[in-house]
Amino acid sequence: MAKRMTIDFTEAMNYVLDKVETKKIAVLSTAAENRVSSRTMSFIRLGEYLYFQTDNKSLKIQQIQKNENVAVCLDNIQIEAEAEILGHSSLPVNRDFVQKYKIEHPGSYKAYTQGINQVIIRLKMTLIVIWKYLDGKPYREFIWPEQKKAEREEYDVNSAGPLFTPSKVLH
Repeated sequence: MAKRMTIDFTEAMNYVLDKVETKKIAVLSTAAENRVSSRTMSFIRLGEYLYFQTDNKSLKIQQIQKNENVAVCLDNIQIEAEAEILGHSSLPVNRDFVQKYKIEHPGSYKAYTQGINQVIIRLKMTLIVIWKYLDGKPYREFIWPEQKKAEREEYDVNSAGPLFTPSKVLH
């Protein structure tokens, strides 16, 4: 049976937030009505939220309107999140996004941000899974941002036991 242990939440979360800050590009997956789709997106981070912009006529918006649950994959990090459509970039709620996006993604900002169909999406991360190696051994870290909890589990490729269910947190 795989060993599980509680790890430092802040350290684990900072690893994720630092990766988003440095990479800025990740794959977003959305799903609705038995259709899953993925695409590369330009992200920014404000606090513990991820943000992106897109056209309000896009498939991803249609899917988010029907199912707010999305996933983001960034290198060895898998993020499950709840998406919230914040509206056009000109709205006051999106001021911080626009300022940071202009600096971090200047080409996309110039090409799209002021377009009449552009909307800003905020992602509230609900579960993060990170694959890592420690001393040559594979393991996964599970982070629950809302509960401010994090755990590490060794990954045993030869284990016949049940898979870890990430929705359950150690007490």
